[in-house]
Amino acid sequence: MRITFLIAVLLVSIIGKSQDTLLFMNGKDRLVEYKDTSDLKVNYVIKGKEKSSYAENIFAVGTTEGRIYFYKQDTLVGDDYSVEQMEQYQLGLRLARKDFNTDLTAGGAAATGLASAYILQSDFYGWLPVLVYTGITGSRNPKTSKFKLSEAEKSNEFLMYGYIDGANRKKIRRTALAGTVWFVAGVIITGSLLD
Repeated sequence: MRITFLIAVLLVSIIGKSQDTLLFMNGKDRLVEYKDTSDLKVNYVIKGKEKSSYAENIFAVGTTEGRIYFYKQDTLVGDDYSVEQMEQYQLGLRLARKDFNTDLTAGGAAATGLASAYILQSDFYGWLPVLVYTGITGSRNPKTSKFKLSEAEKSNEFLMYGYIDGANRKKIRRTALAGTVWFVAGVIITGSLLD
């Protein structure tokens, strides 16, 4: 089994096209085939389809020859990040997207959504506790003791800024989604129980 998998990986790497990494400003990354830049847009191929994105939404493209940076420091703004600082910030965003655990807050949101659907039995106003819970959890920064980072990474100021921002974004997104899904499920369950 392992030999078959190894042979398949080798064949794909030999026959397949080289993959470039597109790094977006929001911390997401995609494997693409980079084509070119035209009219302030970055053109690339992803899953066989040609696409383009505005260059201002893309931090960099990692190719086999190196990185092509689209991020430019705004010199009119005194505290705007340099390319090196923004690269560390982007790394923090990506690490948070990958490593930060939001299961506890998402579970709390699910319980809030289900309870508010059952207790309030209202279509719209029952969703307000979910919004309040999401706002409260989103306004608090995550505890740095729970970060899965080395001491060297924790001492990097810009990486930590990115990690905290990424952790907050992930927490808010997952909390709102879990609360909404369980609120809708609660409305459906209570509606079927009442009939």
